[in-house]
Amino acid sequence: MCVNYITVSRQICFDWFKTPIEVNEDWREEIYKDRLAPFIIHDDQGSRKGLLGTYGFVPQRHRPFKKLTPEEQTKFERKIEKAKADGKPLTEPPRISMDTMNARAEEVGSKVTYKRFWLQQQLCIVPALKVFEPNWETGLHERWALELAGGEPIGLPGM
Repeated sequence: MCVNYITVSRQICFDWFKTPIEVNEDWREEIYKDRLAPFIIHDDQGSRKGLLGTYGFVPQRHRPFKKLTPEEQTKFERKIEKAKADGKPLTEPPRISMDTMNARAEEVGSKVTYKRFWLQQQLCIVPALKVFEPNWETGLHERWALELAGGEPIGLPGM
């Protein structure tokens, strides 16, 4: 699954999933990795609880910085100088790519990233209205929206 979807509002989460989200933070309607979005878990008493979190086991802000080649270092330093000259905020160095968004059903219990959470049954529901997937049939990237015919919310599986 691509990690780009339209999430639900607080009201839809309460009405459809019977789960209040009792956090004060807001979230965007369209979600990508590393953006806050609602998800639903069971608390210690077995009741549904709505929380906010980001997609991926290792959020971007916690990933180590990439070791830059001399060429990449020079390019990054030029980028910093230009940002300073333009009065723009400084960017940080690139981080190591660690996309941990998806696992195949047959691998989820054996891959190091997912195994512990799977075996401990740390599962959740990710409420969504639409999920976007790329379609390459024509040779060009076309963004397709997948949704239920009636427009009802979808409960996506998560850990």
